[in-house]
Amino acid sequence: MDAHWPLPESDWWNEYYTPLSERIARADPAHPGMGRALAAVRAEITLRRHHGSDYDYAGYVLRPDDTAPGAAPGATPDTTAASTIATTTDAHLLTNRKTMTTS
Repeated sequence: MDAHWPLPESDWWNEYYTPLSERIARADPAHPGMGRALAAVRAEITLRRHHGSDYDYAGYVLRPDDTAPGAAPGATPDTTAASTIATTTDAHLLTNRKTMTTS
């Protein structure tokens, strides 16, 4: 792994949850399906507010190990890195989700 950047909490509130909360306030709950959607988004915001320090989101910069046993023949660094990034990010999120549900 060449780099790991956890996204700061302020990014989530300034760029996502605060504007989302403002849009929720303007939404019409009488529109079909909107009541359930609004409830789900409110639950997500509440979860982040109460448990945001229990998990995080991060960006990773990974470099494939072309010399690793079992490395795919002919794999290019860009396709190998993309696969590794997705797998590593999914594993990181699953680990954090598992930690949250077993606590």
